[in-house]
Amino acid sequence: MPVPDEDGRTPAPDLIDAQRRDPLDEAVPMGVLLPAALATMYARAENTFSTPTGFQELDTLLGGGLSPGTLTVVASRPSMGTSSLLLHLCRVTAFRRRRPVVLAGYQMPGHELALRLLSAETSVPLGELRAGTMGLDDSARVVRRTAELAGAPLSVITPAGWTATHLTSYIADLSTDEKFELVVVDGLDDVRPWPSDESRDPPVTEAARALKELAMELKVPVVAGAQLGGRPEERADRRPGPLTDFRRPDAVGHIADVVIMVHREDAYEPGSSRAGEADLIVAKHRHGPKATVTVTFEERYGRFADPSVS
Repeated sequence: MPVPDEDGRTPAPDLIDAQRRDPLDEAVPMGVLLPAALATMYARAENTFSTPTGFQELDTLLGGGLSPGTLTVVASRPSMGTSSLLLHLCRVTAFRRRRPVVLAGYQMPGHELALRLLSAETSVPLGELRAGTMGLDDSARVVRRTAELAGAPLSVITPAGWTATHLTSYIADLSTDEKFELVVVDGLDDVRPWPSDESRDPPVTEAARALKELAMELKVPVVAGAQLGGRPEERADRRPGPLTDFRRPDAVGHIADVVIMVHREDAYEPGSSRAGEADLIVAKHRHGPKATVTVTFEERYGRFADPSVS
């Protein structure tokens, strides 16, 4: 397994490792599919099939949470909290439920991701953590929580410069040693295009398709963060919603199973009566209804929370 360098970045796998076999699935008879469908139905009823998001209303909307084999894209304009929401999903699954998660962070080095996780977990402002200026009580809390989280089943890779094939090959190889319950990719737009081949799909399309195939192959939910284009800024309320808000709506609109757009009114109007609230706009839901779920966002900790849970 490649070892991260001193900056916390993971080297790309060799090209030969990226060219994994792509076996054709064998045809499955209806006599096998129907019992499997019923088993899935009962598992959903018992809340043992999907991966919870940590938001009760969103989980209900999604039929229990994030379903295995699906690709969910979380997107927003800059500074709305997409990365924080992805880290929230990691915290819920790896820290609370102690289930294995792999996080691929294209946006920042590993130590910055760790500081963001610590801020959300300890209620110590991220600015103070990064500057090392917290008081004695906060410092003791950070040390204590760091020791508690050291054994959490969260694996972090920072795949700067990796193509979609490199990324998915590496995660698939990791999964042979440990069965992940959730795969999170922060930076769908940052996945490197395949070198010297102009005939291939645009990078975002290629990355979305590769991640969907990975979800199907590993039978786990995959969640990826993406950026929206400038169209929401042209509206009076600056609120996103249509899939055409993506820079390449054809890729996300066709491939993703679920699209969640993050919007915070107080990001534009600090004095808003909705300060501390965030809307999770489910703009696409392949297997159910679309809706908007309102949650809590504490910006200085980079932390989302369910307002229905005290």
